[in-house]
Amino acid sequence: MSDRLFAKSLPGGLKWLLRGSLAAVAVMTVVAVFFAARLSQGPIDLTFLKPQLSAALSQSTGTLEASAQGFSLQANSGKLGIIASGLEVRTEAGGLVTRADSAQVRLSIQQLLRGDVQATRLTVTGLSLIHI
Repeated sequence: MSDRLFAKSLPGGLKWLLRGSLAAVAVMTVVAVFFAARLSQGPIDLTFLKPQLSAALSQSTGTLEASAQGFSLQANSGKLGIIASGLEVRTEAGGLVTRADSAQVRLSIQQLLRGDVQATRLTVTGLSLIHI
């Protein structure tokens, strides 16, 4: 009975704001559970983000151009990471500087929830450096 009294005592606009906020939290919870369930089944292919991720890699290397054959999102032991496979770094003239079979960047989940992307670890396998 006290719940009804509480709901009746709120102004109309505040009731709708409260209902909308509760609905938004419910939707975000369902999306988070779905995302966690999907990640537990294996890596999520991020091929559709290849142009943006390759551009971000190249931007971070300065005058070198970095590219990868594929990207995926993976969770291992509760840790989130992006894996780039077939990674190559080239000079502006096209000369190969380095090649790696794969590189995994582990991300801070706390920082992601705050809207910031922060790498906590980089693991590279099959790295080859070429002397220019």
